[in-house]
Amino acid sequence: MNRANLRIVVNNERHVPKEITAFTKEAHKIDDYAFVVKTTHSGKYYHLRMRVKSEKKYLRKSLKTTHLDTALERAKLEVAKVIVNVEQGRKVFASPIYQAVEEYLAHRATEIRQAHEQHGITSGRWSTLKSHLAHFSNYTQAEGRLGRAAAGIYL
Repeated sequence: MNRANLRIVVNNERHVPKEITAFTKEAHKIDDYAFVVKTTHSGKYYHLRMRVKSEKKYLRKSLKTTHLDTALERAKLEVAKVIVNVEQGRKVFASPIYQAVEEYLAHRATEIRQAHEQHGITSGRWSTLKSHLAHFSNYTQAEGRLGRAAAGIYL
């Protein structure tokens, strides 16, 4: 397998780390955890590559430009948005379906009404929601992966 050559770009006399090597044609360091990269698969467009430590994932977003100066400016704005979201406790990446279903059911469980109350949902309705969402969760995760029911995990 042919590996793409890495062209290290010096930005303020700091070298881009060696961990950005696979298929990278060009890399420009913004700060310690964000880079503007151009890969063999991105064609002529620049992308932002950033490590989000709180979620232990990498964010890769197209900057939709072929000009380096424009890409660097857009990347700085995107990095600022991500930092603000993380500091405010918002998630950068979406939750898995099963986790979102569990959170929704926990929220709806607080709305179950007693026999003498007028507002809220009945325990039978909550049970129906739980059943339908369990099937939905299994269906959405069954494509290409082991569903939760097959793994022995139930809501």
